[in-house]
Amino acid sequence: MEIKLIGRIVPAIVILFALFPCFLTADERENASVPENRKLQIFASIAKGASEIKTISSDFVQERRTSMLKEPLIATGRFFFEKPERLRWEFLKPSQSGFTINGDKAKRWRDNPEQLQPFEIGKEPALRTTAEQVFAWARGDFTWIEKRYQIMIGSEEPLTIMLTPRSPEEKKYIRHIAISFSLDLAYVNSFEIRERHGDSTRIRFVNIVLNTLLPENLF
Repeated sequence: MEIKLIGRIVPAIVILFALFPCFLTADERENASVPENRKLQIFASIAKGASEIKTISSDFVQERRTSMLKEPLIATGRFFFEKPERLRWEFLKPSQSGFTINGDKAKRWRDNPEQLQPFEIGKEPALRTTAEQVFAWARGDFTWIEKRYQIMIGSEEPLTIMLTPRSPEEKKYIRHIAISFSLDLAYVNSFEIRERHGDSTRIRFVNIVLNTLLPENLF
């Protein structure tokens, strides 16, 4: 994007969105109280779907809404992922920028994707959080996710999961995150981040392709 999460890039992926309980319909509030055993079944289904994914490529549309602007800011780009820890996130319009992660190596660019600049991802909290979430969801690692977020089921068809940060630092900025899955739970269709002061970022994935060979130079 430049996906704005607390002022800088948020990916993805992890993944997030306007479906917190105070915004839910009566039916959705009922769904939000999913029994624990059903929750575990859903988590297991997501983990199974994730285990079958080796690569993902997708276009995305980002819609950024702020209290300062009447109309949303729209950006488009592309997203690539390959297990175990390869990620590329790039904006194409209205301007070009992006980053890649390949294990412990990270690079980014602005305007010209041929001019990559290495950087230490440990010194970039927003990007690090983005990568950690993408990789955790790709593994179906709900132990990792539940340490950092309270998880609630918003609805089951389609499946929407809502995350509330546990970290006091993250709570300062993020009210909640919502993630909507494909019907077969293989991948995320969209996510939305609701910030504390009312701004939000919604990302919708389109033209999703799974398990194809990705060029080595993408990362």
